[in-house]
Amino acid sequence: MSQSYLTNALLACEEVLSDGEAEAFEWQTAYRRVGNVLQSMGRLDQAIEWHSRALEDDPSKPAVYGDLAQLYVSQQEFQRAIASCKVSLELKPKQLKANWYLAQIHGYLGNKEEEIASWWRALNMRPDKATPQGHFDLGKAFQQRGDLDKAMVCYKRAVLQNSQFVRPYYNLAEIFQERQDWARAIGCYERITEKLPKEGRAYYLLGKLQLQQENYEGAIAALSQAIKLKPNATWYYRPLISALVKQERWDETIVTCRAVINSVGQYPWAYASLGKALAMKGDLKEANIRFQKASALSGWELCIERDYQFKYGGFAHYIPIFQEHFQPLQGGAGVRALEVGKSPGIFACWLLDNVLTHEQAQLTCVARNFDEQFKANIVKTGANNKVEFLKGNPHKLLPSLEGEAYDLVQVYQGADAAELLQQKAALAWKLLKVEGIFCFKYYNPSNSVLPFLHSLEDKAEVLHESEQIIVRKVG
Repeated sequence: MSQSYLTNALLACEEVLSDGEAEAFEWQTAYRRVGNVLQSMGRLDQAIEWHSRALEDDPSKPAVYGDLAQLYVSQQEFQRAIASCKVSLELKPKQLKANWYLAQIHGYLGNKEEEIASWWRALNMRPDKATPQGHFDLGKAFQQRGDLDKAMVCYKRAVLQNSQFVRPYYNLAEIFQERQDWARAIGCYERITEKLPKEGRAYYLLGKLQLQQENYEGAIAALSQAIKLKPNATWYYRPLISALVKQERWDETIVTCRAVINSVGQYPWAYASLGKALAMKGDLKEANIRFQKASALSGWELCIERDYQFKYGGFAHYIPIFQEHFQPLQGGAGVRALEVGKSPGIFACWLLDNVLTHEQAQLTCVARNFDEQFKANIVKTGANNKVEFLKGNPHKLLPSLEGEAYDLVQVYQGADAAELLQQKAALAWKLLKVEGIFCFKYYNPSNSVLPFLHSLEDKAEVLHESEQIIVRKVG
């Protein structure tokens, strides 16, 4: 801007000031006009001086403080800019300009919380001032901080501005799931698939959620479509196979598992599910081969070498979990383990092969009866001299054992009623050393094990919780 603009602005200002009847707003406007011209010429110090004059007789003009904030930002005097914005907002709280400046200043300074709060105030007044991506980013910031209501407002603004922008729907679905609003979460994924029919990820997440809600047909349909769109996405297959198993669609399970094994990869869960389907079809020999392979892929190679006979294949899933939490006991001299309740014997064999490897290690098995296959597998370990079988009622046998003598205790739920299960667990707990590991198999909150777990209070540290719960005794 040329000198002539400044000259004209100064002449206009002089004219107003010489007019004894001029209103305050007139000379304030004149000062601001000179300040704006100086600012456009890059003469920032002088611009600040003229804008400040507009406040001399009446310091209650929020717009002037906004002008000053902009000038201070240009000079990187950020604290003075922040102070000017705050005064401006005190005078006029619902003001876009000052909030906008504050958001930018705090963003530059790395004051994330203040930046987010300022953007929220600014965009509440003018949502159109942000792009869909801007609303989405602000929503993510709120979601990460647990402020889900504000996050949802931001996500909804984003999709309102651009109906084809689907990323907010993923985050909305996460929030609805966190709030256990399953129908609305499903609706979000369905909305994505309507807008982007080739979005494999949306079908996958929709299928997983349908599986969780036990809508197996819906899960199979969504996951099949996801795989059709992204056949190399390995993780898409596992929930599909789970849904097929739940529906007892054994032929489809076999076909799908073999497709994964032959074309996608060698995964323990694929072999375990294939074995289950084969067993349900009556092919027990082939099922056992698949169960062995599942366990070998999970780190238990000896199960093939020693040809253990399996009736179930789910154990492979827990091998990495056991390896992690039982590692301190591995190979220890004099380590004692206790297995309570009828079991297929797989856990006992794994312990003997991987944990109870020292010649002085011992395993005690307590159950009402033991089938011949269990004992035959124990013989195959070559460590049957370490195993003691106590046949009878566990409620009568457990009190006869030495208290706080065992490093590891595994309790099976079995067919016990809730009260008997809790009694059995309590008896076994007394036999565990402090710092020992205590496990429940087939743990489920609905099976009334929870009262016993709650009774432990600060005496147990939870290490793992699923269908298998693992805790450490700490007192």
